[in-house]
Amino acid sequence: MGEGPYTRALAQILDAAILGYKQLLDGPAPNASGTYPRVLGALERVFLVAGTSYSAADLLCLHDAMWNWVEKLSPEGDQH
Repeated sequence: MGEGPYTRALAQILDAAILGYKQLLDGPAPNASGTYPRVLGALERVFLVAGTSYSAADLLCLHDAMWNWVEKLSPEGDQH
């Protein structure tokens, strides 16, 4: 989350993706067949980094949305 220089630097160091607020809340897009690619098979960690402008309620929504991505894109689903 975020677009500032520190966000980009951290993502580069961690070799991580940066998702915007709306993109995270929208969730991953399914394939043409309606299924999701299982691209998070080697997932070890998930970081949610957000600025101070987000409220606690915003962060809870983002946390839920983030795990929605993990459940859909991980072979382990909700057991990850």
